[in-house]
Amino acid sequence: MKRTLIRTLSALLCVFILLSCLVSCKAKPIYELGPYSISEMDYKYLIGMHNRQVLESMGLFGYSYDAIDESTGVSIGDSLDQGYTASFTASVISLLYSQLMFDKYNLSIDDETSKLIDDNITAIIASCGAGSEQEFDFLAKKYGFNTDTLRKIYTMQMKQSLLIEHLYGKNGEKIDQAILDSIYRENYMYFQTIVINNLYRVVEKEVDGKKVTTVEELSADEKKRRNDIIDDLNNLLVSPKDGYTYKVIDPTMSYEELYALYSDDTAYPQGCYSKFPTVLTAQNAITAAALIREGDTTKIVAKRPFTQDTIINGEKVSAGDYVNYGYVFVKRMPLGEAPYTKDEYKTFFSSFFNDAKNELFGKAIQDYILNDANFELVESDEIKDYPLSSVPANNLDYNYFSKLNSSK
Repeated sequence: MKRTLIRTLSALLCVFILLSCLVSCKAKPIYELGPYSISEMDYKYLIGMHNRQVLESMGLFGYSYDAIDESTGVSIGDSLDQGYTASFTASVISLLYSQLMFDKYNLSIDDETSKLIDDNITAIIASCGAGSEQEFDFLAKKYGFNTDTLRKIYTMQMKQSLLIEHLYGKNGEKIDQAILDSIYRENYMYFQTIVINNLYRVVEKEVDGKKVTTVEELSADEKKRRNDIIDDLNNLLVSPKDGYTYKVIDPTMSYEELYALYSDDTAYPQGCYSKFPTVLTAQNAITAAALIREGDTTKIVAKRPFTQDTIINGEKVSAGDYVNYGYVFVKRMPLGEAPYTKDEYKTFFSSFFNDAKNELFGKAIQDYILNDANFELVESDEIKDYPLSSVPANNLDYNYFSKLNSSK
């Protein structure tokens, strides 16, 4: 009897120790917000996707995090940590609060959308894991997540997408015109360009069914005439000099007339719209326009990347290299009236309505947090162990959302 009691107590003690270990060893969520949370795996997955998107936009995907980012002078890993942590953190917190707002509006994911998420996960496993969830999870371990993570995050992000659509419409049709116009005027600029090639004539042609960029050197007479045009335009538009004698152009012509008559690039006779650049170090027309006032004109060196290896003056120029071929005159123009509604400018506003929805949603989230949220956000101390540079850029399911959204 005594031995039986001892064995029973020992067994119960082992169970108690095991349960205590399970409770104490269970990873605490990185973020908790009422019934919703972001686990360690969720957080790593979101970091990996974020890093892929950022590095793709910078042309640095595939490089080691130890490699130097020439735009910042520090390693790519340090660039991620120093330049993107704040915005990434804000996006994760926004995703969490979106779940509460989704519930507030009594929204739901219908069966068709749920099946769409499941079908995409099945397709990803088929593509990346040879149809085996176990194999996919083995590959995903490198990035710190698994199949369950995909389903959870995809669902959370779908809820956020549906919430935004509920508030602002699929294509922004619920946004007031005055608000759209305000967003446009705060974020966009308008400019026109005149391109003068004074060294080479840029030639686009097809080789083996592919468009390639190559050049033909200008003759000495062509070079002289084009340099005279550059001098004339520089005096007329950029730096006027007293007593200057125009060699080629008629100084009474309008900018539009000069463009039509002399520019070697006439793809945009209506001018160009662009969002203000976030970095002002790149040497291009967009940066140049951002650095001058409306009505002013500046001149920059014209550069163009080549799509195949090219021989110029007996020297090889590799595909992707930039070659100086002339000058671009950039004139900052006054903003037009609602160009985002006009067909001739739709190229420049392909993301405008989506950007407007996201900007307004960011403000709506802030307002909800300040005035309406009934749960407090809890952040784990463990978050310090996961800087952006701690997770590789996700290379498994990067194209998922473009496919998912195009299916909706």
